[in-house]
Amino acid sequence: MQARRIENRQLVYVLVLFLIVQFFGFLVVYASPFNKYSVAATFGASPQTYSSSFMAQNILYFAIAVAVIVLLMRLNRADVFFRVIEAIVVIIGTYFLSFIILLDFLHNAALAGEAALIPAICIMAFRYATKGHRNLITMISSMGYGIFIGMLFLPGLYANSPILGFLVIYSFMAAIAIYDYLAVFVLKFMIPMARQAAKMNLAFMIGSSSIEMIPKERLTKKEIEDFRKTEVSINNHEFKKLIGQGNIPAVSSAMLGNGDLMVPLMVTTSSFIAFGNAFISIMTVAGSMAGLVATLYMLKRYKVGMPAIPPLFAFISIFLFISFLFVKPEMPLIMTVFLSAALISISVMAITLRRQRETG
Repeated sequence: MQARRIENRQLVYVLVLFLIVQFFGFLVVYASPFNKYSVAATFGASPQTYSSSFMAQNILYFAIAVAVIVLLMRLNRADVFFRVIEAIVVIIGTYFLSFIILLDFLHNAALAGEAALIPAICIMAFRYATKGHRNLITMISSMGYGIFIGMLFLPGLYANSPILGFLVIYSFMAAIAIYDYLAVFVLKFMIPMARQAAKMNLAFMIGSSSIEMIPKERLTKKEIEDFRKTEVSINNHEFKKLIGQGNIPAVSSAMLGNGDLMVPLMVTTSSFIAFGNAFISIMTVAGSMAGLVATLYMLKRYKVGMPAIPPLFAFISIFLFISFLFVKPEMPLIMTVFLSAALISISVMAITLRRQRETG
């Protein structure tokens, strides 16, 4: 029971950090009306061109980066590459967030773009100087990506068909959910990659880990038996001394990748830009929260590596369906898409986890 409390504390901590990213990201969007032409103009492209090419280009870049990382991991040469990728991810994500915030104050895309470089570089310098604050820096860069991508997909489509722009983002999340599922359960490279990132304390994830010594009399029989299965791997002299005095080390950790933070915020942002309705966006945040709770529950129950995006996608779809029932009842086709996507995602995850449990 005591070990379970420690585990629950880690899970609640991760949930709180996740909600901070989602709610603060939404507040940035809500409080800062977005000029739909400013971002694309800053990067030297028309809104239509940038919106239409963004998805294809970045999916390609992401696939190449993943392939290179997996190859280097197999060759035990991934450390330097990981550090370079971390710097790129943190600087660009912080730049995006700073640019969007500064744009509202400066009202000039070129000036905001130049000014945003200062906090981006400072955050990365702070990261290297302190070698810490991983959670905070991951949250900042994830907010930047989530808000920026959620806004950027819509410019070329927003004027004539906002629902089409939103569905581009929604489809993008569906594609990422499929990728996340395949990476964890089929190709099986995501868990080793996450472990490597955690080992290096890279700003690619948020989470918490702890080891606490608990007297044996406060543990259940099952908890003591579970510890004895792993006792041989403990080599720390002080730990062995405490164990000899009748204590048991309870090890607990919970981690969540930056993509799991960014992708739901991306959908929340695009829903507000497309519909201008805070209720739909808040329901999207509520759906992402429910999806994460479901993910953490399954992680705790099945004790296997879990992809977070598929459950997040399923529950966001359910909450979008509910919100459209109240706000957009004239769109039954879109509501059918949301409900169908949720049912498919939940069914696939349920079947997969049942097979995982049967095969051990």
